[in-house]
Amino acid sequence: MMPDPRCVAARRVLLDALEALQKHLEAIVVAGAQAVYLRTGDANIGVAEYTTDGDLVVDSSALASTPLLADVMSERFDHARGSSGAEEPGAWVQAIEIEGGGIDVPIDLIVPSRLAPPGGSRGARLGPHGNRAARKAVGLEAAVVDNDILAIRALDPDDERLIRCKVAGPTPLLIAKAQDPGPPRAASSARPANRQGRRRCLPAHADDAGPRREGRSSEVIGGRARRSREAMAWSCFASSLVPDEHQGWRWPCARFA
Repeated sequence: MMPDPRCVAARRVLLDALEALQKHLEAIVVAGAQAVYLRTGDANIGVAEYTTDGDLVVDSSALASTPLLADVMSERFDHARGSSGAEEPGAWVQAIEIEGGGIDVPIDLIVPSRLAPPGGSRGARLGPHGNRAARKAVGLEAAVVDNDILAIRALDPDDERLIRCKVAGPTPLLIAKAQDPGPPRAASSARPANRQGRRRCLPAHADDAGPRREGRSSEVIGGRARRSREAMAWSCFASSLVPDEHQGWRWPCARFA
């Protein structure tokens, strides 16, 4: 089944965002439904395969001071604005023309709340990057520790781009859904109603470190289990973590190391 043209455009926008953030990729983790689809591939669950919005987790401990997030994102994206006209922290959109009209495809830059620098209620205080480039959100802390570098390709056969980037593992994706503080965002023309089906299929299909492979070694399976345990611990105790300039985030005492 050919993917919906809106979703082809949305994957192109995701790749645009990753290209714009190329110098910050060490601090970026793809999360949300895009990460689910990258891990489950073409699993046959009877719903459309692709989503159209993109969530990018920002690890503030690994974020470089330059180039500025707002500068690189504004080259290809507009800052989304709320009903008051003010810029929404971390919300970026790109207008895309497809057959049948145009859509705004959103990209959200998100700093896990418990790992965010102190201050502010919505916008993440990221030093030279300011407090509007990314927003804070709960439930995504585990994605910082449980992720794998996967190849992300375009869905358009004429687009030959391939970007390797960190993608959140199954455990943080489930944790994020479980800690979702509110109802799903209202559906729009840019968000087909396929998200719940994919979330239900994740436990059955996303149990490895990437696309399904034959003959996975015990080392790969053991590594995934270890990272899953670490991810669960991070989700519970992330407020106890302290930044470390050499190792990113670390536990404050040997007991949790």
